This record gives sequence, C-alpha cells and structure tokens, in this order.
Amino acid sequence: MEAKDVLAFETQKKHNSAINDLNKLHAERQKAYCEQIESINARHSDELAKQRKLHKDDCERRDKTHAAEVDTLRKDFAKRQQELEKQLQDMDAKLQAERKQNTEKQLQIRREAEATQKEKNDEYMAKITKLQNDYSLLIKTSRAEMQAQLDAMEKQRADYEKRVTDLDMKNKALERTNAEQKSKIRELETSLVRYQDVEAQLVEARRNEEAMRLAKLDLQNQLSEASTFIHQLQEEIYSAKRKSLELLTELKEMSIECDQLHQEIANLKAYIIDLKSRIAVYIPVKDDKVDKKIAEYINNYPDRQKLKILFMRETEGVYQFGTKRVVVKIDKDKINIRVGGGYLSIDEFLDQYTPTELEKIERKDPARKFNDRLAVSNAVKGHMVRDNSPDSPSKQRGSPTKKRAI
Repeated sequence: MEAKDVLAFETQKKHNSAINDLNKLHAERQKAYCEQIESINARHSDELAKQRKLHKDDCERRDKTHAAEVDTLRKDFAKRQQELEKQLQDMDAKLQAERKQNTEKQLQIRREAEATQKEKNDEYMAKITKLQNDYSLLIKTSRAEMQAQLDAMEKQRADYEKRVTDLDMKNKALERTNAEQKSKIRELETSLVRYQDVEAQLVEARRNEEAMRLAKLDLQNQLSEASTFIHQLQEEIYSAKRKSLELLTELKEMSIECDQLHQEIANLKAYIIDLKSRIAVYIPVKDDKVDKKIAEYINNYPDRQKLKILFMRETEGVYQFGTKRVVVKIDKDKINIRVGGGYLSIDEFLDQYTPTELEKIERKDPARKFNDRLAVSNAVKGHMVRDNSPDSPSKQRGSPTKKRAI
C-alpha cells in the first residue's frame, strides 16, 4: 500500500509540474501580448493627438480669418461713416458761406436800389426773387443729394450688419460642426477600444484553444503511462495481499493478547478507583493557601468517582487540569478559576470542562488506538479474503484495467 501511495504521489507531482509549466508559458505569452497592445495603443494615441492638433489649428485659423474679416468690415464702415460726416460738415459750411454772401449781396442791392432810381427797384426785386428761388432750389437739391447719400450709407450699413450677422452665424455653424466632429471622434475612439477588446479576446481564445490542445495531448500521454503504471500496481497489490494474509494471522494472535491486556487494564482501573475512594487524593503544598483550599475541596468531595481528572500544581495559583492550564484564586473563601476574560466557580468549571478533557484523554489512549487499528485490519482481512476466494467476481472476470492494457 505504501508503494502505491508513493507512485501515486509521483504521478500527481508530474501532473502538477506539467500544469505549472503550462501556466508559466501562458503568463509569458500574455505578458508579450500586453506589451504589444500597449505599443499599439501608444501609436494610436499619438495619431489621435496629431489629428486633434491639426483640427484645432484649422479651427483657430478659420476663427482668426473670420475675426479679421469682421474687423476689416467694421473699420471700413467706420471710415466711410466718418467721411460722410465730414462731407456733411463741409456742405453745411458751404451753405452758411453762401447764405452770408447772399445776405451781403441783398444789402448791397438794397443800398444800390436806394441810391439809384426808384424805378429800377422792381427790376432788382425780380432779380432778388429769382436769386432766392434759385437759392431755395439749390438747397432742396443739396438736401435731396445728402438724403440719398445718407440712405445709401444706411443701406450699406445694413448690408455690413447683415454680413456681420451672416459671419457670426457661419462661425456658430462652424462651432457646431466642430462639436459634432469632436463627438464623432469620441464615438470612433470608443468603437476602436471595443474593436481592440474583441480582437484581444479572440487572440486569447485562440491561445487558450492551442494550450488546451497541447494539454489534451499531454494528458493522453500521461493516461497511457498511468495505465501501464496501474497494471504494475495491480501485480504489486496481488503480492502485497499475500503478505497481508500472513500479517493478519499475526494480528489475530496479537488481538488475543490485547484482549488479555485490556482485561488487566480494567482490573487496574478498578483497583485505582477503589484506592482513590479510600485515601485522600490530594496532598497540599505547605504555606500555599490556594493549594490547601483545593486539597480541602477535593478530599471532601462527596462523590470521588466523578473526580476523574485532578488538578496538578505547577506554581502558586497555576494548575494543570488534563490538557488545560488554568489560573486559580481564592475570593471570599471560594475557589474561582479564570476562563477567558472572567472567572468560574470550581463546581461550574468541573461540570463544563471534565467531559471535554475526558474525550481528549480517550483519543490519546494507546489502547484505544490499537483497538481502532485492529478493527481496520479485520475489515481489510475480510475484504482481502473475499477477493482471494476462487468464487470472487474479480477472479472470474479479471481486471478491467489489464484488459485495457492488453
């Protein structure tokens, strides 16, 4: 049986080493793939940064061009407006000068009319009326021309404002187009990331498939080796069964001796219990109040048979109770035992921990262990006798593993 366990352990060890080699190879390939993905992502990030920079420069250039055109139109409009205002001022100055000249001429004509004959007064008055009419006509014509120029300037100003509004609308449309292009770029980046994830998963699945194929071939080789190994083990088991029959005969003789020993042990236990019931079971240490109190409690205990586990003193206040090491103190003439974070009275402690310690002692009893081994040996003996009998099914049919090996 030990040789079988050793061979099985070696087989399991080989299998585990093969699995570890496969895991290392998989980790190396995964690391290389991750490095390749990182380099691809870095190149893609550089390309995206270049495209974004070019798009940003284009937008800034267009914005500067539109701003320059708007500034140029505004400057032209302001300059034209200043020129028209200057022309209006010049025309007003001319009108005032002409009015002054006409006034002087009228005074001169009046003086001349008063100096000359009164008969020519009507002629002069007609000339004056004609001059006034001409002057009024000239003023009307000038005002009409000025109004026409003002209307043209207003129209030109409205055209400029319309052009400025159109340029602003175009600028807003370009901004919207820029925002749409940015959103499209983000969508393309998301799609690219998804595509890379799918591609990575596909590559990983192909690698896993190849690794599984190699592992399958390795397992098939190991299976053939295991079949040969099992055939050898069956031959060894057959020889071991013969030896075990001889050992079982010896075990049977030893079991008879063991029963006699058990009888003697039972007699000794009865004798010890009888001695404990007759004499004091605990002798205290001098000048130790705690130990004297425990001795008084144990020696005066009404039912000595229940005290199957005694307190063994180590130092003052420290005792060994079975496998448990406890601290004991006297409080108001009562024995208290420390358990965890608190204290229990000695009666409570014995009721709670005596069964537990008895179970531990029984588990460690060599006679009990020997009985358990003897029972297992008897069971194995019965099984082997059935297998070696000429009427057993295994003798009639043969080993299925051997058939596969053949």
